[in-house]
Amino acid sequence: MIFSIIWRLILETKKTIKELADELGISKQAVRKYFNKLPSTMIPTKEKGKYILSLDIQDFIRSKASTVNSTKTPTVDKLVDTLKDEFIADKDNQITDLKVQNDDLRKLLDQQQQLQLKTQQMLEEKTLLLEKVQKKRWWQIWTN
Repeated sequence: MIFSIIWRLILETKKTIKELADELGISKQAVRKYFNKLPSTMIPTKEKGKYILSLDIQDFIRSKASTVNSTKTPTVDKLVDTLKDEFIADKDNQITDLKVQNDDLRKLLDQQQQLQLKTQQMLEEKTLLLEKVQKKRWWQIWTN
């Protein structure tokens, strides 16, 4: 009984490259890269064609992987922030352009309405004049 518990603990503490990669959420190639940089004091064992990583080796690889991830995260965050700022600036420019276009259209509409009003007034004047001329008798047309 005790032997089986100890054996399970030993098996749980030793992991393959794939198991460690899955645990860390990185690729096997990344673990392999750190694995190749192991100090000469850390020597992995090989069983059935697979490397078995001791706790020391796992801790070494974890520390290297976390260092790389922590340096990449701010860079990605900065890139995301930069892209957001660019999108916001682009949207601000579009809003400004639309406001200018809206003002121009409002001015054009106002001018068109004024022109329409003048045209209507002129038409009414001509209509009144025509009615006045038509009300006159034929001999009154030449006198006035």
